[in-house]
Amino acid sequence: MIDVNGYYGSWPYWKLRHGEIANILRLMDRWQIDQVLVCSTKAIFYDWEEGNEEVLRIASEHADRLIPSLTINPVFGSDIRETTKKYIQKGIKSLRVFPLYHRYSLSNGYILEKLTSAIDQQNIIVSVPIRLTMNWAMPVLNAAEVEALTEALEKNPIIISGINYGELYSFLPLLRKRGHLFLETSCLQARGSIECAAEVIGSDHILMGTGLPIQNPGIEIAKQKKLNLSDEDKNKITGENTRLLLGL
Repeated sequence: MIDVNGYYGSWPYWKLRHGEIANILRLMDRWQIDQVLVCSTKAIFYDWEEGNEEVLRIASEHADRLIPSLTINPVFGSDIRETTKKYIQKGIKSLRVFPLYHRYSLSNGYILEKLTSAIDQQNIIVSVPIRLTMNWAMPVLNAAEVEALTEALEKNPIIISGINYGELYSFLPLLRKRGHLFLETSCLQARGSIECAAEVIGSDHILMGTGLPIQNPGIEIAKQKKLNLSDEDKNKITGENTRLLLGL
């Protein structure tokens, strides 16, 4: 199983029970998660470049389990094009954007131009979380902004994560319309929601995410096992689709 939505670092909203890397690996072992795409919380809340270096370090120390998913910020820090080129040269295949926390709008043409000029590699996966974790107090990214990004990056696989049942039906038409989009599952809570998405967009476009260690990965694993889908579809969602995207 491959988890496309993991985090590492301090969490400013509440104390994490399993935030240390050793605990994250134990969670993965307990729930039989082979690999996780991990993003630094420091890159979200403090310094994106410093957080990225932190993730690169821990991923290199646990290369068989952790896959770095780096953050880019088109507003603050170094030149985003040169920095992204450096990341790509290191073999990075996954980038995440956090407009709500880096204080910019994806509807801004200048911002979109900076992002598209930086991500000029067709094999780079871009993840855009509409919320960080399933907590109703968390801000939610506007669907129109997400659509603007999907139009600007037509050649890149884009993972839309953090969707709950409240947003699912507004996002399904967009997911169905654009073949380069993928739905991540960590915040989908309503029974039958993943099955509904599979019927509309196909199981090939759904990826398992847990949100560990902020969320309990056991909940997601139980949810995946109870899906009213074929074993083939379950295997696609829990690993095969991500393996194909990453070229593993």
